[in-house]
Amino acid sequence: MIQHYLRIARRWLWLLVLATLFTGAVGYVIAKQQSHSYSASTRVIIGPGLESPDPNLEELRTAGMLMQTYAELITTRPILESVIGSLGLQTTADRLAKSVSLHSDDTTRILTIRVEWDDPSEAVNIVNAIANVLINIGPVGSEESEARIKDQTRTQITYLEQEIAGLEATLAQLEQDFEAATNREEKRLYGDQIALRRAQLADASRSVISLEQSLMQSQTNRVKIIEPAVAAVLVDPELELTVAMAALAGLILALVVVFTLEFLGDVIRGEEDLVGLTHMPLLGVIAKHKPLHGVGRDHFVAYSMPESRTAENYRLLASRLILSRYRATPAARPLPAAGQDSQSQTGALTPAERPFRSLLISGTHINGAGSSEIAANLAVILAQTGHRVILVDANLHQPDMSGLFGVSNRVSLSNLLAGQPVEGQLTPLSWLPTLSILSSGPIPAKSFDLLASARMTELIRELEEQADLVLIAASPLLLYADSLILASRVDGVVVVAEQGTTRRATLVEIVESLHAYGASILGVVLDQNRTSRAARRALPAAAASSAGNGAIQMQSVGRVVK
Repeated sequence: MIQHYLRIARRWLWLLVLATLFTGAVGYVIAKQQSHSYSASTRVIIGPGLESPDPNLEELRTAGMLMQTYAELITTRPILESVIGSLGLQTTADRLAKSVSLHSDDTTRILTIRVEWDDPSEAVNIVNAIANVLINIGPVGSEESEARIKDQTRTQITYLEQEIAGLEATLAQLEQDFEAATNREEKRLYGDQIALRRAQLADASRSVISLEQSLMQSQTNRVKIIEPAVAAVLVDPELELTVAMAALAGLILALVVVFTLEFLGDVIRGEEDLVGLTHMPLLGVIAKHKPLHGVGRDHFVAYSMPESRTAENYRLLASRLILSRYRATPAARPLPAAGQDSQSQTGALTPAERPFRSLLISGTHINGAGSSEIAANLAVILAQTGHRVILVDANLHQPDMSGLFGVSNRVSLSNLLAGQPVEGQLTPLSWLPTLSILSSGPIPAKSFDLLASARMTELIRELEEQADLVLIAASPLLLYADSLILASRVDGVVVVAEQGTTRRATLVEIVESLHAYGASILGVVLDQNRTSRAARRALPAAAASSAGNGAIQMQSVGRVVK
C-alpha cells in the first residue's frame, strides 16, 4: 500500500512541487504588501511599591485583584475615548481597543500595556496616555499629587515637633514654679497648668506619630508607572511563517487534487488499476522513452536504444509470451529451436497443449498507433531470439507498418485477401532475416467484409505454416468491429492500455466484448508513452467516417474511445 502511494506521489511530483512553490510565492507577495505596524509598551505596578517598608500579605493580595480590575478598565470606551480626546487622534474607540493588548502578573502585580499602531510616535503617546489615565482614576492620583501630600505631611510633623519642644520647655518651667510655690492656692494653679500642658503635649505627640505612620504606610489602591514607553519597534510581519503556511496549504491542496484524480478519475493510472479492472495477467509495462524518428531499424528501441529501460521492457514482454506459448510446463514441452517448426519435434501435442501460433495485438488508442508500435517492437525482439515471425498490419483504417519499417506495399494484406497466393510472396527484412512484414496495402472500400471473411481465417492458417509466430496489429478494439472478429480467430489476444488516457469503463467493455466473442486473452500491456506518441502522430480527423470504410455499428461496439 505504501509503495502504491509512493508511486502516485512520484507520478504527480511535478504538480506537488509547482503548487507548493506557487502558493509560497503568493504568500510572500501578500506578506510584503501588508502595511507595517509599530509596537510600544509601558509597565505599571499596582499597590505597594519597593519603597514600602513593610507591606503585608493582605495588601498584596488586594493589589493583585485590583490589577485585574484596572486591566479590564483599560479597554472600556470611556478610558479609550479619554485617550483619543487628550491626544487628538483621528480614530475610534473600537479600532483603538483592537490595537491594545495586556499582560498581567498576579505575583509581581506588574501590568504590561502594549499598543500596535501604524505610526511609531503615536504608539508611544497612546500607551503612555493609557497609563496616565489609570493613575488619574485611582484614589492616589499622579505621583506629583502624592509627593505634594507627603510634603504637606512632613511640614505638619515639623510644626508639631516644634510645638512639642515648646510645650516641654513650658512644662519644665511650670514644674519648677510648682515646687517653689508656698501656699496651696498657687500650687493648685500651677498644677492645673501643668495638667493642661501635659495634655497638649500628649495630643501633639500622638499627631506626630500618626503623621509619621501615614508617611510609612503603603498605598494598596495605587497605580505607578515603573517603565514608560520611550520608542516603538517595528512589528515582525512573520514573513517566514506566512510563506511556510502558504506553501503548506498549496501542498495540501495539491495532494487533495492528486488523490481525487487518482481515486475518482475514470482513466487508468497504473499497473494496479489495469490488473484490478481486467483480472488478467500483466504481461509488461512499456516505459516512456524519447521519440524515435528514423525509418527501418533506426525506429526500434532494440537497435536505437538497446540498453534502455524500454528495450528491456520489450524483452521481458517477449520472454513472457514465449513462455506462455505452451500450456504444458516448460520441462514437459521444450520450446522449438530457432527456425524449426513446433510440429517437427518428437512427440505430438494434444490440442490442449498446442502452442499458440497467431497473436493479435490491439488496444484503446484511437488511431491504433500505440498498439501498432508495440506490435512492431515486439516482433523485432521476438525475431532477434531466432523465432520466425510474420508481422501483419491488419489496421486497414489507419495503417502504419509500411511507414515504420520502410517497406513497400507490393505484397500486402489487401492483395492476399483478394485471392493472391501467399507462397513465395513474403520477403524477410534484409537487416533481420527472421522477420517478415505483411503491410496493409491500399485501404479497401469495405475493410470489414475482407477481415471478417473466411479467406482471412484461411490466410491466418497459411501464415502460421510459414512462421513460428504470426503477430497481427489490429485496429482499435471497440472502434472497429473487424478487430473483435479477428480476435476470435487467432490463438491469443494481447490488450494494450494507455496510461493516463484509457478510460476504465472502456477497458472493462473491451474485456467483456472479447470474452463475448470467445477470444483468448493472454494478458494486458500498459503503455506509458502517451506524450511521446502524441507528439509523433496526430489523431485522425475523421474517425466517424469509419462506416464508409467498412466499419459497422453494433450495440456494444460503436463508440469512439480514447
